[in-house]
Amino acid sequence: MPKNKRKLLSIIIPTYKRQKALLMCLNRLKSTYQNINGNCYELIISDDDYSRQTRTKVVARYKSSKVMIKYITGPQKGPAANRNNGAKSAVGDWLIFLDDDCLPSKNLIKNYLEIIKTKPDVQAIEGKIKSIGLKPSLDAYSPVNYEGGKFLSCNIAIKKTLFQEIRGFSELFPFAAMEDIELKTRLDKRNIPILFTKEASVSHPWRCLNASKFIKENEASLQIYLKLHPDQKQFYRPSKFLWTFFKNWFNIIKQVLKGKGKGLLNASKINIFYLKLAFSFIFLKITSKN
Repeated sequence: MPKNKRKLLSIIIPTYKRQKALLMCLNRLKSTYQNINGNCYELIISDDDYSRQTRTKVVARYKSSKVMIKYITGPQKGPAANRNNGAKSAVGDWLIFLDDDCLPSKNLIKNYLEIIKTKPDVQAIEGKIKSIGLKPSLDAYSPVNYEGGKFLSCNIAIKKTLFQEIRGFSELFPFAAMEDIELKTRLDKRNIPILFTKEASVSHPWRCLNASKFIKENEASLQIYLKLHPDQKQFYRPSKFLWTFFKNWFNIIKQVLKGKGKGLLNASKINIFYLKLAFSFIFLKITSKN
């Protein structure tokens, strides 16, 4: 294949200290597993904890493959910046973003390609996200996307020209929280439709949350998001957070009564956070009227 010929897809995976999970993810992206010609896509791993040992293992697995692989040093400014860093090295016409601990489905690449080739007007696509196995504890979390409308960064595709035009993910977000929601908000404001496909799916593991870390990062990310998009405050109604609070308590109590109370303290702290948000937005609305 000529060196100057563009590849259609660039699959970008930001990573940080997840060597084992990364290798499992990459095994699912081999052309033999995806049953597709390796010449049509490239893999870009942007590592925020750059390890020559990990790089050697990754590159070795693709040595006999037609798939081009780039292993680059991340900027160490959070996942948003790490994704943008990978995108800068992309030669593909389309960018696919996956998480390093996701397990891509067998026909993920083929299904994205089919949409791109048959629907030339499409500029953004989101794939299905499902959890791996049963929830192990009350404080475990896994993102899911069964019907679309979320554009979660662990399984999305976007035309490179559009990504460059909107300047990618906002690097004001230092944590893995709301940076993809903010990107979707900008796409929505441009009236750019996002096509959902359940065929291009990934399986996502459960992660046990640290309550203090979760609250700190999500509170900070929400503040950043609302500073960037103050018009979106109208969608953060106190009733929304109160509903989440009571629904979570109902589920927590139900699981505890079943003898499945593992992670109860963390789950309780996180749920109280939603009550705090409800009162914060009530107070915000009261002061804004005065």
